[in-house]
Amino acid sequence: MYNVAAGISLSFYDLFFILAFVKAIHRGRKTALTLNKPLFLLLCYLMFLIMISVVLGTSIGQLIYYARLYTTYTLFISLPFLVYKKEDFFKFIHLLFPIVFFIFASLVFTLFTSGHRFESFFLGDSAGGVGMYMTSRVMETIRPTGVSALILFFCYICSFFFLENKDYHGSRRYLYFIISVSFLAILISATRSWIVVFAAVFLFYSVGISKLSPRFFVLVLSILAVLFASYLSVPKLKHALRMSLGRTSTLTSLVQGDMTLENTSMRITQRLPKVLNGIKQSPIIGLGLTDTYSKYGDYHVGNFNLILQAGIIGLLFFINLWVNYFRMVLRARRQMPYSNNYRMPLLVLAGGFAGMLLLQLTTYQLFGFTGVSRGDLFIIIFYIVLSEFMVRYGIQENNRLKKLKKKEHEL
Repeated sequence: MYNVAAGISLSFYDLFFILAFVKAIHRGRKTALTLNKPLFLLLCYLMFLIMISVVLGTSIGQLIYYARLYTTYTLFISLPFLVYKKEDFFKFIHLLFPIVFFIFASLVFTLFTSGHRFESFFLGDSAGGVGMYMTSRVMETIRPTGVSALILFFCYICSFFFLENKDYHGSRRYLYFIISVSFLAILISATRSWIVVFAAVFLFYSVGISKLSPRFFVLVLSILAVLFASYLSVPKLKHALRMSLGRTSTLTSLVQGDMTLENTSMRITQRLPKVLNGIKQSPIIGLGLTDTYSKYGDYHVGNFNLILQAGIIGLLFFINLWVNYFRMVLRARRQMPYSNNYRMPLLVLAGGFAGMLLLQLTTYQLFGFTGVSRGDLFIIIFYIVLSEFMVRYGIQENNRLKKLKKKEHEL
């Protein structure tokens, strides 16, 4: 925290978002997003929730905390104003790719050292967690849990995006490696919900996009080779993978009607009932930012926590945003011929967004006025803005292809 004045302190995040916003307003290229309307409706509803929270009861400290969180949303203006070149988007994604290996190293280090965190050597014990050690009720042992799963997922999706981009000139082997290590890191963490999302996106890509092409088999073999080598050569990883499969296998009990996943899901047995008790108090407009919301809130049951805070009305506003996202991406894609370089990459982005919604609707909260970390918000906002600009570049290429076709016809 940096002391600005007596009683006023700002964090690194606060300074970064505020300065980026000021720079965007004064020096950025003003760019309106296609999703401006659904985002504006959400902003209006947030203002309404803040007003009713002040009336119903909330602490000053809590309002300050939320005010800091909401500076993150200025990225919806800062990013499109300051980052609008395709090369800049792609450069940023490539800067994130090595973090996949850092997260993987952290998980493995945590696994081998019985709970010590790799990043603590560089940043001290106050560092935000990448690897965590906890007990698994299924295997009665300890496991590392990755809490940077969204970064892994972002890099995972972007690797598929580049694989389908015909203009991509980087190493495809590197992309295969990113996909493989991301998947392995999630498996080591034994986080069931993220394993399901990663697997669902992989299935969608293999069947719906690559259509089991030779490139797809190269990708599958790459992942299998990394997994098999890890399984055979490193006993600790072998144990972690076996435990992950053991936790994931409990999902079969869900099909059989056991919502508690053999009593291994605290979300169903403990967290959800608490949130539902809070929802009963104000199901239409939610509890806002009140102290009552803080009492019942739990981001581990994503969509229910969203309803707890914003009510059914707020949920409808978020559904409006989600629907408009898919409409924007898929409508633009339908207008593109097969020769358009963005046609298939846009489908990849739509599949990745669907994966995030799958998580939101089943477990963790990724969309909401609270319950989402600032780091996750950064990735989600960047993902939405990236999608917007890829749609624009796809439409520009469409126009270019039409002009070329017209010239060929005239000749």
